[in-house]
Parts: sequence; structure tokens; C-alpha cells
Amino acid sequence: MQNLAGETIVVTGGSQGIGLAIAKNVAVKGAHILITDIQDGTDAVKEIEDAGGSAEFRKGDVTSEESMRAVFKDTKIDGLVNNAAYYAPLIGNFKQFTDITVEEFEKVMSVNTTGVFIVTKEAVPALNDGARIVNISSGTILKGTAGLLHYIASKAAVVGMTRTMARELADRDIRVNTIMPGLTASPASLQGGEDRIQQRAEASQMLKRAIQPEDIANVIGFLLSHESGMMTGQVVNVDGGNILY
Repeated sequence: MQNLAGETIVVTGGSQGIGLAIAKNVAVKGAHILITDIQDGTDAVKEIEDAGGSAEFRKGDVTSEESMRAVFKDTKIDGLVNNAAYYAPLIGNFKQFTDITVEEFEKVMSVNTTGVFIVTKEAVPALNDGARIVNISSGTILKGTAGLLHYIASKAAVVGMTRTMARELADRDIRVNTIMPGLTASPASLQGGEDRIQQRAEASQMLKRAIQPEDIANVIGFLLSHESGMMTGQVVNVDGGNILY
């Protein structure tokens, strides 16, 4: 079993959904979890602690340098998961790109792209040598899903940032990877109905079961572990065999 005892892992947007699944996955391996989220994370901390894990919550806004600087102040960490994302408000609100306003475009980019930049930049002084960073992109960037240009642009940028971060942090043995999840049965996606998730899985995936947050967390847990020690700058697709590339 992967052993992360004595290490501290930060999960942005870790109060629910995929973020909470990641936090719980890593806590079981012995890591102390620092959840930062614009939403309250005290229930998530209690859930982890009730299961025997160690966790804390610090309120943080990934779009604010000052906020994230405060999160990492006087803290040393061994792992960072850039999970926070602007996605839920887009469910059921797909738009042709010609109908997306500049304000709507910039809102999505501010969380999904600039947020990853801000969080990681502010985290670097807190990172121990040999730390691991996992960013979260999206399988939609390979499909060009209609109606989501702003979201797809924001998540495509994460792949490029991951590769540059990996090169620039390699001299400290800090590894940076990203995953591209398929449509996952998270609280945000379930707004469209649980049946929709299963139907999409059956129609487009080789593996005909809906992707669960725990499926994503398992892969991220591996990338945060020492067993993935020779992986950096990589993009890992976790989509049940939807897209082959």
C-alpha cells in the first residue's frame, strides 16, 4: 500500500465531490490533508477524521494571490492537487462560442487557468523538495465539445502549464502531472441527472459503467505517491476508454 505517513497534501476545492474523494484517498495512506476551498470544508474534515484520518480546513479563493498566500503561510507541504474548478454553473447552460460574453469567458478562465497558476506559484515556497503536484484538465479538450469553448480553453491551458511547471521544478525533484477525467458522477455533473451519466457511459465508453469520483481519486493518489516517482510532465486520461490518443 502506498505510504504517505508524515506528509502534508493540499487539495483545492476539497470540500465535496472529486476533491473530497481525493482527500479521503490520500488520508487513508497516512497523509495529513489540508483542504482549501471557497466553500466551507468543516464537514469534509470531520468525515476524514471520523474515518481515522488527519485533516484541516483553510478557507481560500484560488483567484486571489493574497488569499492563497495566507493558506500556505508558515506551512511545508509534500503534495498539491489543483482540483478547484468553475464547472457546475455551466451544466445545462451550453452556449455557442459566439454567444459567450467576454465576462463569462474570463470568469471561467480566472478559476480554471489563472487559479492553477496562482495556487501553484504561491505553493512553491511551501513545497518540500521531492513534492508532487497534480493538476486536473478535462477530456473535453480532446473532443472539442460544442457549447463549452470557455471551459475547454481553460482546461487545455492546464496541460501546457503542467509541462512547463514540470520542467521548471525538476531541479528540486518536484514532479508535476495532470489528469483528464471523463464525465464523472460528481455533484456538479449529477445536476443533469444520474441516468444521464450512465447513458453517456454506455454510449461513449468502452467500459460501460459511470465514472465515480473515487475512480479519479485512485489515479491521483498514485500520482501523489512515491511509486510514480519517474512520472512527470505527463497527461493521464481517466475516462473509461472514451478517447484513445
